[in-house]
Amino acid sequence: MMIGINLPSNFNSPYKADSIIDFWRRWHLSLSNWLNNYIFEPVNYFVIKKLNGSKSFIKNPGLLAYGIGTIITMTLCGIWHGATLNFVIWGALNALLIIINRIWNLYFKKNKK
Repeated sequence: MMIGINLPSNFNSPYKADSIIDFWRRWHLSLSNWLNNYIFEPVNYFVIKKLNGSKSFIKNPGLLAYGIGTIITMTLCGIWHGATLNFVIWGALNALLIIINRIWNLYFKKNKK
C-alpha cells in the first residue's frame, strides 16, 4: 500500500473453519482460486461430459467428477508446494478428506434438517 499497490487478501481466518472444505475456501485464496478456475473446473467439466456421453452405470456422475477433479487438483497443489513424495501424499490426503466431507454433507447432513 505504501507504493500504491493494493493486493487482495490472501487468507480469511482459515483456522476458524468448521470443515476441511471451509478451511480450503479460506486458505491461500489466490492459489485456491487459480486452482479452481484452471484445473478443477476444466477437469470436472471434462469428466461430466465424458460420463454423460457414454452409457455409464454411474448414478451420480457429478459426484464422481467432483472426486476426480478434487484428487487431481489437490495432488497438483501438493506438487506445487514441493515436488517430493511427501507433498504428493499431502495433497492426496487432503483430497480424500475433502471428498469424505462432501459425501458426508450430501448424504448425512441433509437428513438432520
